[in-house]
Amino acid sequence: MNEKSTIAAFFDLDGTIVAPPSLEWRFALHLAIHRKLHARAVLQWLRIYLKEGMKGLLAGADAPAQWKAVDENKAYLAGVDDRLANDWTEENVATLDLYPDALARLAWHRGQGHELFLVSGTLAFLARAVAAHLARSGEIGVAATELESFAGFWTGRVAGAAVCGPAKARAVRELAARQDLDLTRSFAYGDSFDDRWMLGTVGNATVVNPSARLMWLAVRRGWRIAWWPRPECGSEMPREQTRPAQEVNPVERTQGNESKEVSEKLLDSNAPPNREHERLIITGFCFVIFGLSNLVERPTK
Repeated sequence: MNEKSTIAAFFDLDGTIVAPPSLEWRFALHLAIHRKLHARAVLQWLRIYLKEGMKGLLAGADAPAQWKAVDENKAYLAGVDDRLANDWTEENVATLDLYPDALARLAWHRGQGHELFLVSGTLAFLARAVAAHLARSGEIGVAATELESFAGFWTGRVAGAAVCGPAKARAVRELAARQDLDLTRSFAYGDSFDDRWMLGTVGNATVVNPSARLMWLAVRRGWRIAWWPRPECGSEMPREQTRPAQEVNPVERTQGNESKEVSEKLLDSNAPPNREHERLIITGFCFVIFGLSNLVERPTK
């Protein structure tokens, strides 16, 4: 590695910078409320979600190949006009609830001259819109899930692969190779157990508001644990918040900070049970119930 290699900071988006609910959930709910989804596409999404989700639950949390099909299931968007993406982001991104501590951390890294990246499983147009909103004196790179589009309409498939789980680590390594980034000195922030692969690629990893399982892993790996208070609901956050450097820079090297290749079998059988994907299945049910209650096939002319 070149001694002059650049240090970078990689941020997950949903739950790390943007307070819940997720960006994709907000966008999907908007489409459902305004009757922009097609009933057939939503039912196809539900079929895939339940089939692959049940396979994933039976296979266990450490079977990323099973969950890959769930992450890449965007069938509910089939036939939706892709221009709706710009309409939603222009109206909503500026008023998202953003964690003040995340904004402060972004400002600190920018002040240190670090390269900034959002690495997220969310839809790429949503991630790019947030990056543009946050960028002020410097660009923020984005690695996120691209949607396939044909003749101005989404097909319901992803273009490439969903940037989730192990794919996040691959995205970080690809960015590092292209831009000569020193991962051993770089930083990563994530709130989900599925961020563990990305967190394991850098020398300075921080888990944000972790679940019990992610906290357990962080303790074992020597990663920093941060508790960031949620912003008040409905409050509009400024693009950046700045604090004195001594308050913003809480990241210290701890044991196990050297860069590691993290395998898909990161945990042993003593790990506490994972409930995150079970919650995704329940969320899916809620989305379908709400969506179908609002869906009406638009008449053809």
